[in-house]
Amino acid sequence: MGLKYPVLPPASRTEIRMIQNFCRENPGQKMKDIEELCMKFNRNANGVDIFPKIPSQIKPFIKKWKLKQETRVLLLQLGKSYTDLYNKMRSDTVDMPAPKQKPTKPTKSKQSSNAVSALPVMDPPHVPPPSAPDQTQYVAAETSSKNLSKMCAWYPACNQDVTVCGGLSKILCNVYGPNGSQCMNAPTDAELRRQLRYKTWRPEALNWQCPWGCGKAGDCGGRTKRDCEKYGDSGTHIASRPTEEQLKEIKKVRERRRKAELRAEKAKK
Repeated sequence: MGLKYPVLPPASRTEIRMIQNFCRENPGQKMKDIEELCMKFNRNANGVDIFPKIPSQIKPFIKKWKLKQETRVLLLQLGKSYTDLYNKMRSDTVDMPAPKQKPTKPTKSKQSSNAVSALPVMDPPHVPPPSAPDQTQYVAAETSSKNLSKMCAWYPACNQDVTVCGGLSKILCNVYGPNGSQCMNAPTDAELRRQLRYKTWRPEALNWQCPWGCGKAGDCGGRTKRDCEKYGDSGTHIASRPTEEQLKEIKKVRERRRKAELRAEKAKK
């Protein structure tokens, strides 16, 4: 195959993250899409945390990702009933129903002609659970329901809760999903990540300069070299990264610009 590095199954965090991003960006994957993903692995292979891949190594991870998404949809649909069932199954105590009592026939006493009434139904004996064998009485289990509220997968472009727009995954959102009201205006994943940074990062962090010379970190995500969406570990232009000499020159230009701005501020004062 003319590869520089061996073909290995996905194992590193970088590889898993690349597959997850692929699944989010391509809800209905076709064989052609998976082959393009393998080509991306081959182009970005570095022999450290990214290795070449073939489709048969990618497919099991895509299937696992889809199963997790279906589980989350089921949890959202069941809501509180799922939580109650889960809490009941993980309880440390056992609540047994009262045993059925057979009705007793009234008998005549030699000393009295009155019938003997049936014995009253007693509470069942307490059975300690295996996890607490020394327990002497029933202890009520905590029934705190888990908060199922979650933002849409298109957040912050879609600022609604999944119970409103159904956006547990991108294909389910009724705003930006394939059948959504604004599907033609759906932002790309890169635009979503940029919006999220401007929504959650501190102003000074947004204005940091990317170590690769891309510009503001808020635009490319490059607070560190590995986080840059263009030249970072999972970047789109890894093969054309600037050289060390080019990076040194970028730092010099930035330093000259910073000093010029300081001199201009002092001159105004």
